Amino acid sequence: MLLAKAYLLSIASGFQRVFWFEARGPSYGHNTDHGLIRADFTIRPSYQAMKLLTGILGPEPMSSGWLDLGNGGYGFLFQQKSGRSILAGWGPTKKNIKVVFDGDVQVADLEGNRKSLLAGQQLSLTDAPILIENVPAAMVAAAQANKPKPYPWTGIDARSQIVKIRLQDQNVEGGIRQVNPSTTPVVVAENNSWRRTDFSRTDNEGRYAYFAIDPQFAPFGSRNFEITAVVRRTVPDKTAGVSLNYESVKGYVNSDYFNISEGDQWQELTWRIADANFVGQWGWNFRLSAISSPNEFLIREVRVKRIGLP
Repeated sequence: MLLAKAYLLSIASGFQRVFWFEARGPSYGHNTDHGLIRADFTIRPSYQAMKLLTGILGPEPMSSGWLDLGNGGYGFLFQQKSGRSILAGWGPTKKNIKVVFDGDVQVADLEGNRKSLLAGQQLSLTDAPILIENVPAAMVAAAQANKPKPYPWTGIDARSQIVKIRLQDQNVEGGIRQVNPSTTPVVVAENNSWRRTDFSRTDNEGRYAYFAIDPQFAPFGSRNFEITAVVRRTVPDKTAGVSLNYESVKGYVNSDYFNISEGDQWQELTWRIADANFVGQWGWNFRLSAISSPNEFLIREVRVKRIGLP
């Protein structure tokens, strides 16, 4: 299921090539087996899913639009080289989504099961993608008309110039998500809360705060951003500092290190980058790093501003 979503969403985002590592596993021992084929040469369900995708979408499918299938249902339209349209659809977990077509369609699930669905019959969507052939012309036209529009599912306005996250007991996310919040323990004081780095962890992960930006705000190809962190020292007279690691066109890179000024006042530190490449290769787009800081610090808010056009 995850493999299918990775391929479908990548193609829908404009990627021309998607490569899966690896064909047969494991290559690196236990717990790192990503093979479509097991070590004993038996096939995994992901193999069947790949077979279905390549068989129905064909070589070099192109994204041609999207549909809101109701109640949070995702619909992505693809065009084969022959010109035929294929609709991939699924829904969020535990949502009861029913779709009705005004023409006869053929439906295939990731296990390779196929069935015909007559016009007017309901199709139930789960969180596992299905592929739909013979998509009615009206749905094709609607999906194509939606192609230049922002997706409706995240609630993020793609035209916004700034997204942000407030770090606290329950983070308030507005276009930025903290990845693995457990690296930054919660601090509660004066009826407020925020988060701090944690140098007590033996794996060094407590020296990082990881973030991912909504791809509607930072689609593939966006390069120019300002990233601002609102921080302060944990102890006013104990020196602390922070740097920024981010995904660039040359991989993950380290940006400038800033000292956090002495005192107990919140302050803003801003990095301007012009070579971003936010694709989430390792599950995050940027992180605040305390790897060079002699002491812990507090984090209250992170903002990202888009500079110019993507």
